[in-house]
Amino acid sequence: MPGLTSSPYMAIQNTGIGMFGGSNTTSLVLVPTSITLFYANGDLTQPYLSIQSAGISIVNGSYSLTVTASLVKAAYSTTIYTSVTSTGVNIVSGSYSTLVTATGVTLSAGSSAPAVTLSSTELDLYLAYTYGVGGSTSAPFIRMNASTGIQIQNGSYQVIVQSSQVQIANNFTGAQCLLESDGLRASAGNYTLKALATGITLTESTSGNSLDLTDSSVVLQAGSGPSITITDTPSALIFIQGSSTSKITLDGSGTATFTGTGGTTTSINGNVVTCGTLNAVQILGLEGIQFYLPAGMASSATGGSITPPSQVAAYLQFTVNGGQYKVPVYNN
Repeated sequence: MPGLTSSPYMAIQNTGIGMFGGSNTTSLVLVPTSITLFYANGDLTQPYLSIQSAGISIVNGSYSLTVTASLVKAAYSTTIYTSVTSTGVNIVSGSYSTLVTATGVTLSAGSSAPAVTLSSTELDLYLAYTYGVGGSTSAPFIRMNASTGIQIQNGSYQVIVQSSQVQIANNFTGAQCLLESDGLRASAGNYTLKALATGITLTESTSGNSLDLTDSSVVLQAGSGPSITITDTPSALIFIQGSSTSKITLDGSGTATFTGTGGTTTSINGNVVTCGTLNAVQILGLEGIQFYLPAGMASSATGGSITPPSQVAAYLQFTVNGGQYKVPVYNN
């Protein structure tokens, strides 16, 4: 009958049941798959509530609240929403999101974009992060861990700061530098530098060549072979042949001392030579060679307080400017 729809009424059809407050007013529509309560009958731009097998939705214009068996979602649009699931809370605005779970918090700028992740033991800052995959360690990132310290990495280069040391490394080449409480250690390939409060050491591991520098000495070592030592106190320069005891020492007084493997020494200071035993077959000199006789020795073969034997034991032969000279040697 005309005019009845302007007042509250109920419509029962084979497709469902409708209860209406009048034309274009509140209504309740029941169909086999849903129940919908409209503020304005059938007008989806006005507030309405829908109950379906998938869940419950409350909508008012661009705003909505959805409750399902697996989540609660409050949304302004498809790109701005907050969802609550069994795993946590996710707040999304465009490509930016904040995910809060039982194990941590993730703040992300989108897929393969910068992100911050927080847990009870670690804070990570990634330049490239993908939700569900994690942060990319091939792109720059910073990691702060309660156990391992602070890690800053960009490709193969990294810096690790711990309570006991700072490590700067190139993981591709293996080169690294360690800053510790007692000093610095750096290595690249076979070469190592160690700088401590007590001195500096440079080492080549294959040959064993090394250089040691302290406040009192410098030692240059050729593997297990020769070495050169320069000392400050006493002032000296020492050349050593391998593991043997033979060496040459130049001290601060200008004296050069040659030490043999048996411990015998020969010293040279200017034109003064001091030695234990001198073995020679021939001594060649220039004109003006002089031999100085110690005090108390005879100045001639017949002088002095002794009578030379009649038999000569041997002769020392000298060549001076082409001339042959002999000096008799007695055995008593």
